[in-house]
Amino acid sequence: MADPEIPALGIGTGRRHLQLMSRTSPREQRLRLFRRGNDRCPICLTPFTEAEVEQGDAARLEHVPPIGFRAGGIAMCLTCRPCNENAGRVEQTVSEARRHEQKIRLTVPGLPVQTAYISPGEGKTDLKLRFPKTQVSPDVLSRALNTREFSIAWRYPQNHYADVPWLKAAYLSVVSLLGPLGYRYAEGAAVEPVRRQIMQPEEEIIRHFTVSALTGPTVKDGIAMNRKRVPCWVVKLCDRVVFLPRSWDQTFYEWTDELAASASASGQVTFTIGGGPLWYLGKFGRRRSAILAFAEGYDAREALGEDLFGKTGRVTRGDQVVPFIVADYSGQEVSVLITEGPWDD
Repeated sequence: MADPEIPALGIGTGRRHLQLMSRTSPREQRLRLFRRGNDRCPICLTPFTEAEVEQGDAARLEHVPPIGFRAGGIAMCLTCRPCNENAGRVEQTVSEARRHEQKIRLTVPGLPVQTAYISPGEGKTDLKLRFPKTQVSPDVLSRALNTREFSIAWRYPQNHYADVPWLKAAYLSVVSLLGPLGYRYAEGAAVEPVRRQIMQPEEEIIRHFTVSALTGPTVKDGIAMNRKRVPCWVVKLCDRVVFLPRSWDQTFYEWTDELAASASASGQVTFTIGGGPLWYLGKFGRRRSAILAFAEGYDAREALGEDLFGKTGRVTRGDQVVPFIVADYSGQEVSVLITEGPWDD
C-alpha cells in the first residue's frame, strides 16, 4: 500500500501565519499546478498559457469531490472554462435532485414566467412549490394556481446524467495521481469515451460506470488499482464507487455491462476489488511519476504482460534503488508512480 499523503500545515501565529496562508491563494494554487505540468485541460486537452493560468478565467481550479456535493473538496487540478462550467451546470441539477427538489419553469397565462422548486408534499400525491423570487404578489400567484391553468417544464436527470459529476471527479483523480503522465492516460483509446461522456453529459456514451458505495461516506475517499478479474481503476468518492478503464483496455466496458446485467437480473451485484495499491486523493502531480522506455521493437504490453498493472518494481542505479508501481502502458513506454514519497506542496 502506498504511503498516505500528509497535507502541509501552516504553523505560526499572527502576521507570520497570515503570510504562510497567503501562499495558498487561488492564483498561487493555479500557478503551482501549471508548473507541475497541468498545462492542458485533462478533459478536452486544450492547452493553457501561463498568462491564462495567472488570470484565472480560461484556466480554473477544479474541486474534487465537487463542492456542491460535499464541502471541502480538494482544489485538485486545472480545467478549462467550458469544461468547468458545463460540469457545474450538471452538478447543480444533480444537487437539486439529491435534495429531492427540482428546479422548474412555471407558465401561467397572463403572468411572467416564474422560476420555482418542486418537491414531494405531505401526502402521496401532494407537491410543494417554493418560489425563491416572484415577480407578482403571492395572492395573485395563488389565485392563478388555483385555476389550474398553468404548465410546468423541468429536466429530471437520468441515471447516466446524474452520474456524470462522479465520473468526472473520479477521472480527474486518476489523471492528477499520474501527474503529467495523466495526459498519456487521457489520450488512450479506452479513455476517450470517458472524456466524451464528461463533455456531453446529456448523451449516454458510457452505459455503466458507477455504483453506490456500501462502505458509506465515512470511509476515506481513495483510488485503488484493482487487479481482480478485470484490472481497472476504482475510485471511492463520498457514497459512490466509480470504475475507470486502463488506457488501452476496451474489455473494461464489456465487464461493466456484465455487472449491470447481473444486477438487473438478481437485484444485486457482487464483485471483489483489490490486489493492488491504494492511494488517497491528492493534487495534480503530488506524486512523482516517470516513464520506463523499452528498446525499439519491443511492445511494453507484450513484454511485461497486462497483469503487471498495479505491481511493484524497482530500478537500481549504482547504490540508489528507486521503487515504483506500474500504472499504464503505451507502446514502448511504461508509466510508473514513484513510491519513495510525494513532492512537497
